[in-house]
Amino acid sequence: MEVLGTVKQILNTETLGQAPKQLTLKKIIITTPGQYSADIAVDFLNKAIDYLSSIKVGDHVEIKVNAKSKEYKGKWYTNLTAYGIALREPEVANADQMPDTNDNADGLPF
Repeated sequence: MEVLGTVKQILNTETLGQAPKQLTLKKIIITTPGQYSADIAVDFLNKAIDYLSSIKVGDHVEIKVNAKSKEYKGKWYTNLTAYGIALREPEVANADQMPDTNDNADGLPF
């Protein structure tokens, strides 16, 4: 699954657990494009953190993720764990892509 968006925030690296099952985690927050944009947290674990070395706030990215949900005490929690990230060109609204072909000086379509 891919998630597209603009990097809003890159959080500090955390160390979770104790050796030998210790994990290193870094989260980034991206804002999805569109009328109903949303902020989404994506986890980068262990060696996948290296993918973030050239990523900065404001970059437009496509992140390849695995989605997993787990139940804990009757509630469900979902995590997106990244296994790849790539820089992308920002999306442009369709109205901005359409050339103005109206030759009338008054702007009427007829």
